Amino acid sequence: MKTILVFILVVSISAFADTNSKKDPAPGKTRFWHMGAVVTDLEIMHRFYTEILGLENVTDLKFSDAKSVPLMAGVTPLQGLDKLMGIQGSKTVIRHYSAPNQNQFLEFIYFPDHPAKQLDRHVYKPMGWSHLGLQVEDIDLILAKMKQTKLGSVIGGPTILKEFNSSRFVMLKDPEGNIVELYELAEEH
Repeated sequence: MKTILVFILVVSISAFADTNSKKDPAPGKTRFWHMGAVVTDLEIMHRFYTEILGLENVTDLKFSDAKSVPLMAGVTPLQGLDKLMGIQGSKTVIRHYSAPNQNQFLEFIYFPDHPAKQLDRHVYKPMGWSHLGLQVEDIDLILAKMKQTKLGSVIGGPTILKEFNSSRFVMLKDPEGNIVELYELAEEH
């Protein structure tokens, strides 16, 4: 079965951003918070992003519109979730992932009982954001884990780009076919 995963928003985080600041942004300023991806297999995506890429699962939330039948134990009913999500009878599982000590999140959104055709209308566009970029410490370790677990695939690289301080890059596909760019800083000599 061909899976679909649609990135709602992918934002690259600047290496120079102050990610540890807790103060509110000034009026009119924007600060990156999270990017969300709709997934069809939450558990396999969880394994790839935690076991392979090393992100930590920091929340596991279950919501349903207050008017819908509860999804499962631990569901939080939210009045108006249907209107917010644009899907009637909203039942939503949301998991957030982050690198240690970071304030930015990768959010996986799973709609357990809505057919893809209903979601495509809401979240899919043939053109738009192309990939998720992550800075990592060891590309070779990640590639070894991918080979061992058979999760994801390599598109190209790893390669050293002199134009980017001789840092290493590799382009991957996660288990649902989304492109992930890994960036490893060059060792200083």
